[in-house]
Amino acid sequence: TNGLSHTDILYLGAGAMVRDSDIDGSGSPSSSPARAGINTSTDGGYTIERVKVNGVEVGIVGDSNGPGVIRNSLINADQSVNGNHNDGYTRRAGTGDVTISGSRLIVNVPGMTTGAFFLQDTWQQPIANVHLKDSIVEGLGYPLTLENHGSGTSVSLNNVRVSVYNSPDGYGPLA
Repeated sequence: TNGLSHTDILYLGAGAMVRDSDIDGSGSPSSSPARAGINTSTDGGYTIERVKVNGVEVGIVGDSNGPGVIRNSLINADQSVNGNHNDGYTRRAGTGDVTISGSRLIVNVPGMTTGAFFLQDTWQQPIANVHLKDSIVEGLGYPLTLENHGSGTSVSLNNVRVSVYNSPDGYGPLA
């Protein structure tokens, strides 16, 4: 556990590399539901490549000041336990240089979705150096959510397809 009432399946340490893997939290017990497939909250850097994540509330938590690369991966936040919201990739604080490329981020839990790519300065700290390119973000809620009130903001999007599912819970492409 990570001090919360639920768990992250894989918590990366400095220099971690995850390749050619499937991470599935759908079999987690209700007493300890899978919150995140991968938590990258390390300052030592990481690489995630050709990874499929599903059965979780949040695909990847990216709160860190270390560099990271996520490429050619499928991240599907498709579970909600006890009414918790869903995000594909989320960063709530951190300035580490992260590049997400060639990936597909999906959220599709009616009534619980916030965003497939969700940046929100929850702790009133800057979010910076996040680069999304050559990728697809899709699902319910606002698939692409950028909310940052701190200084030092630098988020880039290049060749990103945004798709909102046609549903009462599909609000629009961007918030």
